[in-house]
Parts: sequence; structure tokens; C-alpha cells
Amino acid sequence: MAPSLPQASYEWGKALLARGDAAKAIVQFQEANRRGPKWADPLSGWGEALLKQSKAKAAVAKFREADKYAPRWGRNHLLWGEALAAQGKTAEAKAQFTAAAGMDLTPDERERLARAQAHS
Repeated sequence: MAPSLPQASYEWGKALLARGDAAKAIVQFQEANRRGPKWADPLSGWGEALLKQSKAKAAVAKFREADKYAPRWGRNHLLWGEALAAQGKTAEAKAQFTAAAGMDLTPDERERLARAQAHS
């Protein structure tokens, strides 16, 4: 018997999300979260998939939950801000963008952040 690790389900969810299948991605992120309940990545991925389904309020809840396990994760704060902006919560979105700006982000995430800040 082998251990039941969450990484495979998480990676599968990311691949499905990249292909545009948010619903199937959510299933994989849920499984990864079940296998690794204190791992922030599946929660944030789940939130991103919800955001792609225009379910910003539910996405915010997942980003907030992921923040419990990785409070200094810039990408999570960036996505959280986008979900808040989608709800019209401009001040809260700006706060998340400001938080993300002070954290590690990839160059692509920095560009995404700059675009988001320009529109908020």
C-alpha cells in the first residue's frame, strides 16, 4: 500500500483548469484538499476555478481558507483581490493587491497584478 498524497490530484486539477474545465478541476482540487487538508494550494486552485465559473463569492471563501495555511502567498492574495474586484468590493480588492505586491510573485503574476491595480 502506498501513501495517499494530494500532489497528483492537485496537478491534475491545475491541468484541467489550464484547459478550461473548471468543473472537473474543482473535483480534483477537492480530492487534493481531502488528502492534504492543511495544504493551501488545492484551496487556492479551487478558488481560482470558482472564479473562472463567475462564482466570486465562493472563490473569496476558498482564498480566505487558503490564507490560514499560507498567509504570505502572493498569488493567493492576487487571486483573492481579483475575486473581490469581481464582486465590486474595490477597497477590499485594493487591500489584497497591496498585500500581494509586498510578497513574492512571478514576473507573470507581477504583470497580472499591475493590470488588476490599474483597473481597480
